[in-house]
Amino acid sequence: MSDLTDRELQVFHAMARGPSNGELAKALGMTIRTVKFHLENMREKLGGLSRVQVCLLAVHHRIPVCPAGRVAGAGCS
Repeated sequence: MSDLTDRELQVFHAMARGPSNGELAKALGMTIRTVKFHLENMREKLGGLSRVQVCLLAVHHRIPVCPAGRVAGAGCS
């Protein structure tokens, strides 16, 4: 995962709760098109994993998620 850019890592961490592209875009202050761009780059760098596999990988890495569904450190109090 060290090949991922900071923005790709941000998307990866946000995926731990399984949001839609629209929800990701809103939470990260991006357009849906930008989210899709980062997702495709990230998936390619991770060996062509599916979106579900990327979400499972995020969960496997125990990405902290707030009770409200927000990623810790991203507006989580």
